[in-house]
Amino acid sequence: MSEKFADFPELVPTRKTGDERFHRAGQPLDLSLLGFWKWSASDLVSNATRGILAEYIVASALGIAEGVRAEWDAFDLEMKSGIS
Repeated sequence: MSEKFADFPELVPTRKTGDERFHRAGQPLDLSLLGFWKWSASDLVSNATRGILAEYIVASALGIAEGVRAEWDAFDLEMKSGIS
């Protein structure tokens, strides 16, 4: 890691359930992650979403959809054997 970014550790996403709530000043709001997902990704045929949907279908067929999709990885999917 370069010295410039030493104070900023890598963000490692965790798989969410959708039940997570948004908070303000430590207080939960009447906003959930599932609500955001419904609002932002319900149009499954949008130009951006349909490619991600296709990737999910392939990952599910290969049995590797249990993790979290990484947007900027060097490859889309990685088999458990390491082949991408």
